[in-house]
Amino acid sequence: MTPACPVLTLPFDIISEIFIHCLPVENALPSSAEAPLLVAAVCREWRDVALATPRLWKDIDIETHRTATISTTARLLEVWVPRAGNLPRNMSLMYGSNEAVPVFSVEMQDVIERHVFHWTTLDLRSLSFVTFVQLKVPTEGFVSLRKLGLPGQFWHHPEELKGPIHAFSTCPHLRELHIDFTVYGNIVFDVLLPWGQITTLRLDEPPPIQLLTILALVPNLVNFIFSPQWVPPIHSPQVTSQLQFLKLSRNGRNWHILDYLTLPALQDLELDLSGSRFELAPLESLFTRSACLLRRLSIELCGASLPRDELVGIFLLLGSLEELDIKNLIPPLDPGLALLKENPHLLPNLTSLSVERRTYSHGDSGLWADLLEARWNVPIGGSLPVQLKSFTLDLPHSPPPKFKAKKRLRLLRMKGMDIQITSSGTSWF
Repeated sequence: MTPACPVLTLPFDIISEIFIHCLPVENALPSSAEAPLLVAAVCREWRDVALATPRLWKDIDIETHRTATISTTARLLEVWVPRAGNLPRNMSLMYGSNEAVPVFSVEMQDVIERHVFHWTTLDLRSLSFVTFVQLKVPTEGFVSLRKLGLPGQFWHHPEELKGPIHAFSTCPHLRELHIDFTVYGNIVFDVLLPWGQITTLRLDEPPPIQLLTILALVPNLVNFIFSPQWVPPIHSPQVTSQLQFLKLSRNGRNWHILDYLTLPALQDLELDLSGSRFELAPLESLFTRSACLLRRLSIELCGASLPRDELVGIFLLLGSLEELDIKNLIPPLDPGLALLKENPHLLPNLTSLSVERRTYSHGDSGLWADLLEARWNVPIGGSLPVQLKSFTLDLPHSPPPKFKAKKRLRLLRMKGMDIQITSSGTSWF
């Protein structure tokens, strides 16, 4: 006789493995609409399997935005965490307050302390100075912590505080640090951190003095994301010898930070102009001083102007470039990019080109087909240039490429070039 529910006849190990493959990929926010809570609520048999499968419970992301929900978070963790047994956890806590000022929360302090050995990510940028002062952390410290977010300034500074805060001084696996200076206060943070371990650093609008101080503390920095305030001109550039990735958000507000840095290992640069005019001179100074071989450049124009001469200047300056990503491109730049077709010795190492247009103009498809053919049909095994192997184009509200251009693009794809053309989320090619 066929059972009413054949899936229940599967062995425990098979059902358990199926449940594990049902876990969300991007995050582990607890939800009754996703595993493990979803499968545990189907029936008693499935609940028993879920509760007996520690791998279902080893990951959890917590996001709370109100002090009233912290007690609920605490109760959830008390039930969730033991179910992972002895497996290493991957636990993330993000506290973002809706209050106008940073919040002091005894409940949040207790949640952090109770699970101090399991946290892998803590984003505490909305907590007040008092919370950090009163944290009680064992000698071993946050032994699993890999990512940490802290406020750069605090509203409260207890008079009884003697010396810096030691709560995060012992974090053997900490590598990523995010400090947010946009929470205005009158006391700059005074927290002891294992600066020598940090390889990825993000600073949101630090005061100039803090920027210089922090950079001097991080000798092994590899990735740096920076949203600048106004920084005065600096006359003695600092060498950051291991930095490979630099992202300047709202960089158009301030180019002086580039005058301050010497980056001999830089390989990946992202610039967000955000409505400001592009300036080539700081880039020329940076690369001349650093003698680095940049491999990837991403420019977010977003209403900024980038004249053809400036674009050509980038091409001539960055001969080592392998990947170029231009976002929010405007039509006047098409002649500048057409130079890549006319002169293959501009960006001779370019293998990947990605362009995101802000507007559509007729005749684009023929231009791109000409460019791709010119950059594909180069002598194989010669000196320079190399073949362009990947091309991505996003055109807003645009019809598909014209028939002749599409035929040429299809032929290039058949020969091995990776070509992706989309319009407002719809793939045209």
